[in-house]
Amino acid sequence: SVRYDPGQWRNLDGKLTEFMGLGAVSGKRVMDFGCGLGLDAMLYASRGAEVVLADMHPKLLRVAQRTVCLSGRIPSRVVVVSSEWPYFHAVDWHNQGLDLFWSFGVLHHFPYMAKVMERVCKLLNPGGECRVLLYSDKRWREMMGEEPPEETWKHPRFQEFIRKCDTVGNYADWYDRKKLARVVEPFAEVTACDYLCNGQFIGAVVRPKMGE
Repeated sequence: SVRYDPGQWRNLDGKLTEFMGLGAVSGKRVMDFGCGLGLDAMLYASRGAEVVLADMHPKLLRVAQRTVCLSGRIPSRVVVVSSEWPYFHAVDWHNQGLDLFWSFGVLHHFPYMAKVMERVCKLLNPGGECRVLLYSDKRWREMMGEEPPEETWKHPRFQEFIRKCDTVGNYADWYDRKKLARVVEPFAEVTACDYLCNGQFIGAVVRPKMGE
């Protein structure tokens, strides 16, 4: 897939697939949040992960299920995501939490991202982590030609930024390590962060705080 070609911008120099942590997911439970067509989920499944698909769109979930099956495995769960609390249901997981929460280019469209992340962190098994890709401050600078505002939704060019980043939604934000750390500070910490996909995204590892 061109998506994972190390010569292309998305996986430039192989940094995206390295960030996915594929070498340590065999036997682990991985949720692909905002899975879309299921390409990342299929890659995780092909490395031996037990995959949970999560998306707002039932039609995409059906496609993603078929995509994952191409790896020779089937998803362990298919979860419909909602814009309202609790965002997705996990009551029937029989005390099986998540080892890895993966989300590529989705959570920056959630104005309530902090609440989603807090819920996810409570579902992580000991040693579990979140790996997320979010629009970066560099993306704002390149698209808008100015320094990014602290409160994006109050900026007079907010709607312009949305149109350039998300043609079907109504919200988009940018992040750097400092801003993301501030969002998750009450319940988690950012343990690693780097620019990926030619600087268009930050890739961040988020882990629950001890005792949370």
